[in-house]
Amino acid sequence: MRYRVRIGWGDIDFARVIFWPRYFEYVEHAIGEWMLARGIRWQEFVAERQLGMPAVHVETRYYRPCRLQDLVEIELAIKDLTKKGCRFVFHIWHVDTGILLASGQVTRRFIDNGAFRGIELPDDLYERFLELARETAQVPDFPHPAAPTSSRSRSDPLASPEDHQRG
Repeated sequence: MRYRVRIGWGDIDFARVIFWPRYFEYVEHAIGEWMLARGIRWQEFVAERQLGMPAVHVETRYYRPCRLQDLVEIELAIKDLTKKGCRFVFHIWHVDTGILLASGQVTRRFIDNGAFRGIELPDDLYERFLELARETAQVPDFPHPAAPTSSRSRSDPLASPEDHQRG
């Protein structure tokens, strides 16, 4: 699944790059839109079925800065799906340059919201999540194979764009 976002004024910090928590907001919105497009409504999931899907682990690697008015595309995949939870893998690409900006993963567990305890996802919802996982099976896992190496210039966020290109 791919989802596009344009970076706005409210998204940047004093360094004039995207404020790091915004990545997670974009990913969360992309997940919700993807689920909705496949017939999984939050209203049904949370209000009607009393289910939850809290994050239990979050990990991100930032490779390149993202700036005001950049158009980015979030590539999503579901990995390691079981009836008890899954991992949402994401890769964030700069649309105009095709450069990988960040990659990460969010591990989630399915819970009973009332008791706030782990459960197994009902069969009908599990089948819909299986469709999402099959749809994105070709998406690389985290970290992305195209991610920059760990050389000094690529890991140094203050390096110039030329240094990043030489990497």
